[in-house]
Amino acid sequence: MGFVKRYGNDADYRRRLEVKLQKSTDHIEELADWLYAHTSDIESTEYERRYAEYNSELRRHDIFSDELEHYDNPAQAWRDNPERWQGLNWDCRNKIRY
Repeated sequence: MGFVKRYGNDADYRRRLEVKLQKSTDHIEELADWLYAHTSDIESTEYERRYAEYNSELRRHDIFSDELEHYDNPAQAWRDNPERWQGLNWDCRNKIRY
């Protein structure tokens, strides 16, 4: 008796649950769309930043490689002007130094 008073008959209860479920589903879909749009922006921005950083590192590496061709020993380039090579990442610097 309490169930029927509180929720009505089974058809009404099922209909109310379906409406709640539909609202929840719509809300979840909206959140998913929003999340996809915003995370794809973040990922593309991060990707572009890393790609630009990688490209600039490659360009710098090419420039430094051309300069290193003038030295018989790359370590000599480091000893002559260590400040020139400070911006390189450790892998590149270690190749030059040793």
